[in-house]
Order: sequence, then C-alpha cells, then structure tokens
Amino acid sequence: MSMTGFVRGGVAAVVLLITMSACGSVGSTTPVAASQVPSPTHAISPVHSPSPIPVPAPTVAKVSITLARTGGLAGAKDRVVIDPDGTWVRADRAGTQTHGQLSVDQIAEIQALAHSLVAARETSPPTSGVTCADGRTYALSAGTATVSYTDCSVVRPTITAQMVALIVAWTLA
Repeated sequence: MSMTGFVRGGVAAVVLLITMSACGSVGSTTPVAASQVPSPTHAISPVHSPSPIPVPAPTVAKVSITLARTGGLAGAKDRVVIDPDGTWVRADRAGTQTHGQLSVDQIAEIQALAHSLVAARETSPPTSGVTCADGRTYALSAGTATVSYTDCSVVRPTITAQMVALIVAWTLA
C-alpha cells in the first residue's frame, strides 16, 4: 500500500469518526432534552379546508289574506285585507276604513297558517240543512285557498277557524 492510499484511508476514517461523534453513537438511547431541540424559524400555518358556500334557506312567498265577515244580529258586513307586509285595511258596512300594521310575530304566525291552509287543502264544510238564525258567515281567502263557514257549522275547518280568530282579535276587536 502506498503512502497516498494510507493517507486517503486515514482521512476517511477521521471523517467517519467525527461524523459519528457529532450524531451520537449508533443505537444510543440517550434522550434529547426539549431545550436542545431547535425551534422552527417560521410559523407553520394550519391547513384549512375551504369554507362551505352558504346556501340560503328556501323562502316561502307571503300571500295576501282577505276575511269577509257577514251576518249576525246587527247585520255585519266587515272586510279585512292583510297585505304580505302585514299592513291591513278594515272596511265596515258603512264603508268606514281603518288601517293598521301587524307585528313581525303576528305576520309570521298568520303567514305560517296561510301556507298550512293551502298545503292542507282545507275545504268549506257542507252547508246543506244548516239553519243559522243571526249567525255570522266567515269567508277567508289566502293564496290559492278560499274557505268559508258559519257560526252554526257543526264542523269548522280547523286552520281557517284559527286564522279567523286571530284576524278578528287583531283587527276587528
């Protein structure tokens, strides 16, 4: 072996020894303290998935509602029209008009009932054989539905009767 080969081999051994001593011994189980671990030089930002695109809730169109109340001992002839925005106009037998505005909660309640009325396809009860002296007749229209009944009706349309009671309390009382 020549001197050059010996020097090359020695240099390689020294480099290997320095490298191994810097890394610790192979198979070493000596723990590294957290203070010895270098901290990152830049912040790592978390991966975010894209935000879902908000889908608006389906809206139901508000409808106009009309109630006509006729008859009774005094011969009432009242008509109330409630616009989708909750404004209402009441006209009595003499033609006198009264105006008002339903509250937000009242609008929500009457509109929900109006849509239930249409969805339920509520119909007027049979009137044959019903004699009603001095009774009132109620005719309610909401959207595509029109339902009527009298004070003497044996069976009253449930949703219609609820709507009539509310409209009378809010606008005719």
